[in-house]
Amino acid sequence: INAEYGKEIREKKEQEKREKQQQQKLQQQQQQQQKLQQQQQQQNKTNNQKANPPTQTNMGTVNNNNNNGNNHKYSNQNNALPTAERLLILEQQRKAAEREERARAAELRLGLKTGKTFFKCDMCQKQYDTENTIPFERFEYKYCSMSCLKDHKAVIQK
Repeated sequence: INAEYGKEIREKKEQEKREKQQQQKLQQQQQQQQKLQQQQQQQNKTNNQKANPPTQTNMGTVNNNNNNGNNHKYSNQNNALPTAERLLILEQQRKAAEREERARAAELRLGLKTGKTFFKCDMCQKQYDTENTIPFERFEYKYCSMSCLKDHKAVIQK
């Protein structure tokens, strides 16, 4: 059992390492995209200022930037991730959740890290946690139910 658990732990660590590397690559790509977007915005801003220089009137200086009222923080569609990237992120999150669920199931099977104590019924050989099932005991044996206790008693007496 320990060898199986060690193998599961190594596989889990390797998988986590690969996922971490993928996440780092994705973050780097996103940072590069943000930098490019910021550079494009700066360039558009300087081009806009060159194309629409402030004009002098008798009321003072007027800025001729044509924002068309699009100053809202969500109006810029460049902030949204492309659909493919969103799907990739969702897929990674789904896989991570599945892995965690499998790891939890393995821990339950092995009785590790959960803080719960387990016992195995000496008749039916099923594993139970002592939090939800109180074992019936007779001599050094433990049973999940009275029927298992009686059946085992009959087997021993034969």
